[in-house]
Amino acid sequence: NWSINTDLTSQYVAILKYRNQSLAIRRGNLSSFSTSDVCAFTKEINSEKVLVISNLRNKSISFTIPVSLIGSSWTDALSGISRVLENTIQLSPYSYIILKNN
Repeated sequence: NWSINTDLTSQYVAILKYRNQSLAIRRGNLSSFSTSDVCAFTKEINSEKVLVISNLRNKSISFTIPVSLIGSSWTDALSGISRVLENTIQLSPYSYIILKNN
């Protein structure tokens, strides 16, 4: 029953909608930056690049951004908020971010 937790349902809908419109997510070349606590990767095709970072643990995590991505500009694929990546990013338990290149 998808009406039990409408906030979670709306998050799934937004993620699936973005996945369906992103060629990079569906067919792009994968570069993994994962650790034992964080699943992190980029997918890239043509000029589209997507960065996904997901905390797999029930604790806050400080994830070190790969050197090749530090200082790069991105837009949150779900909220539209722009950001520049610094050396680390703080992730709440089980949180995730989906960024697309500007």
